[in-house]
Amino acid sequence: MRRCVLAALSASLGVACVKPNPAFGDESGGSSTTTAVLPTTGATTGATSGDLSSGTDTPTTTSAEGSVTSATSEALTSGGTSTTSTSEPDGTTTTGATTSTTSTTSTTDTTGSTGDGGPPASCAEARDRGGVESGVVELAVPEQRGATTEVWCEQQVADGGWLLVARSAPDDMPPAFGWGNGAGDILDDSEPYSLGLLAYKFPASELLVSSYFEGKQLDGHAYKFTAPPDFPFPFDMSAGPTSAPQTVMGDCDPGGGPSMMRWMGYTKLSDRFRMRDKPETDAGDIYGLFASGFNLGGDNCSNAGKLDGSQGMIFVR
Repeated sequence: MRRCVLAALSASLGVACVKPNPAFGDESGGSSTTTAVLPTTGATTGATSGDLSSGTDTPTTTSAEGSVTSATSEALTSGGTSTTSTSEPDGTTTTGATTSTTSTTSTTDTTGSTGDGGPPASCAEARDRGGVESGVVELAVPEQRGATTEVWCEQQVADGGWLLVARSAPDDMPPAFGWGNGAGDILDDSEPYSLGLLAYKFPASELLVSSYFEGKQLDGHAYKFTAPPDFPFPFDMSAGPTSAPQTVMGDCDPGGGPSMMRWMGYTKLSDRFRMRDKPETDAGDIYGLFASGFNLGGDNCSNAGKLDGSQGMIFVR
């Protein structure tokens, strides 16, 4: 199983970049993982195409006696005009006008990465830049100047702007898997994938929980809801209430949403993305999205939203 770790190039290269999957140490007694260290210096990747510039023309005036004087006129980069006057020996004056223009260009790919202003800071920003297709996007890492990472953005479900943080897959020896763990390869759907959101600090005020059949295409049932305030950081070993989950996909729409999605937290657990119908936990609490799929205590609509036992994904925005 491949692992991706963060890396930063030296400042002298002018680029700092990190790979997708940072890992966090588990402080709850779970399996040992590697602590991610994001770069703290470096230049932001992504250059602006087309330099805007302003300049001045310095025309020269020559008198009949041969003396030289200078006059300055400003050339506007948006199509400004500079004027040059020349005195001829016979006393006539010739005036010429020169127009300078500057054009700017920017490029946008289908996922929303543009040449203007560097990489987007979230999947929502990539969407707003024109990234209407779901796929891999390079995002700027929050609070880490110049650092970037490749992520998967879902742009076609529930208004788009969703960042993939977890994707399960059948696995006999599942890796560390949770909010603080980086695992797998974003492009290899045969292995479980976990972004390691606690290290990246991308926005997570809303969550989208879904089943899927293959790849990263939502299939079957999906629900969106508001995350607890400041999620996921104040909930290392506690949980906070969510808003009532809303059905985005599927035929399950119980009043108040599936109850097993009403409490989210315990973000330091390294074996699952925990979700429950109550805030407490105990030794027998084994609910949530695991590396091998959902365990939500029964495949029914009102409790598990028909997700129990299926492969699953979790997105944030």
